[in-house]
Amino acid sequence: MKETAEPGSRRPSEQRLGEAVALGDLDYFICACPNDVTMYEDAIKTSGHSDAIVLREISELGGGSRRIVDES
Repeated sequence: MKETAEPGSRRPSEQRLGEAVALGDLDYFICACPNDVTMYEDAIKTSGHSDAIVLREISELGGGSRRIVDES
């Protein structure tokens, strides 16, 4: 997704991040598209939240919660 913004306005990724931050106590920002990771990483950095928010792509979330079930 190519981001374009009018001069003086925020990019869509910065707007989305601002909406998420406004919710309060935010540790993670999750995006659903691997292609958007770079766009949101940049928004986190330029917004000054790089020390407070970790970006994750949704497919990364399953790895920590999977269990191996022994069927024997």
